[in-house]
Amino acid sequence: MLIVYGISSVLIALRLVRTTDEKVRAIKKIKVFLTIKLFLNVIVSYSFVFFMKRMGLITGIGVVILPAVISFVFSSLDSLALYCPVKRIRNLECGRKEYYRQVVGDNLILYLSWIAASLFFAASKVMKIETDGYGDIIIYIIFWVLFNYAVMFIRKYTMKCKPYSNEKLVKISEEYKIEGYKIYEYDGKSRKTANAMVDSFLGAGNIYFSDYLLDNLSEEEVKAIYLHEKGHIEKRHILIRNILLFLTMPFMFCVGIIMDEVEEVFHMEINIAFGIILGMSILILYMVFFGLYVSRTQEYGADAYAASYMEDKTILCEALRKLNRLNDILEAEDEVAVLKTHPTVEKRIKRIMNEGKEN
Repeated sequence: MLIVYGISSVLIALRLVRTTDEKVRAIKKIKVFLTIKLFLNVIVSYSFVFFMKRMGLITGIGVVILPAVISFVFSSLDSLALYCPVKRIRNLECGRKEYYRQVVGDNLILYLSWIAASLFFAASKVMKIETDGYGDIIIYIIFWVLFNYAVMFIRKYTMKCKPYSNEKLVKISEEYKIEGYKIYEYDGKSRKTANAMVDSFLGAGNIYFSDYLLDNLSEEEVKAIYLHEKGHIEKRHILIRNILLFLTMPFMFCVGIIMDEVEEVFHMEINIAFGIILGMSILILYMVFFGLYVSRTQEYGADAYAASYMEDKTILCEALRKLNRLNDILEAEDEVAVLKTHPTVEKRIKRIMNEGKEN
């Protein structure tokens, strides 16, 4: 079943983009394909695991761990299969090996919280700690700490980060210091990735700037993006995201309690497979819709912080537009805005120009 699904996915990906397709149409096709497959991979992985469980071929721990691992493998496979069309459309300079390494790293970070949560469940079952729940709490905290450091390690490795040396960035970082954070440059030229991001845990972390961004933006525009990332730190946006992720497990625990109460009140037994599917559906709704809503709101806040330090706010607006062009991001995506971590650039620019400086 999985082999047939995997082969079908690769064949569809290879035939997805035609040589006659215009760039905009090709990019839209790829975006839609990856979005649909993201959800379909989860459905297929759970269907396979439940089938194997009914056949008696998978234990309870396997039921918990395998869906996350299988979904990660298939999402990575989907992205890997798109190497040739993506390279042709965007005229990338990276080789197949470099592209594969970064794509697998991106998908690993995407699925890491789910994999970590699955490992937590498995560890708590295997260790069978009887401490009135305190053992599970300790294990969860340990996994949570390891998860945050794993994200920073994976990102630094897959993006080939190095200490920053760009003259623009050196000058800006001296003017606007950020205590407790290391600044890195990474290879964005080979995949034409113009981006900046922040990882943070316990008041310390890393800020990453791609060389593709630094080479294509003016010093004032780099300063605007730097201040945007600083805004995420000063407003403790990463801490808020971490808390939301940390609360995932207690949230699911409450869902489990509600299911138990339903069984007791209505004198019914909820099928295990149905219970897991329902629980994961609620989790996905929590993470995708509520989590992404918070992320989009934070982008507006970071923009406002950066704009408050800019004498000319249009510099920040132009920097955002440049990043869109450099990354081949399409703006006509309002219909899937709920699934995006960032608002569209034009919405952000409208908010920037309409807001006054922060006090």
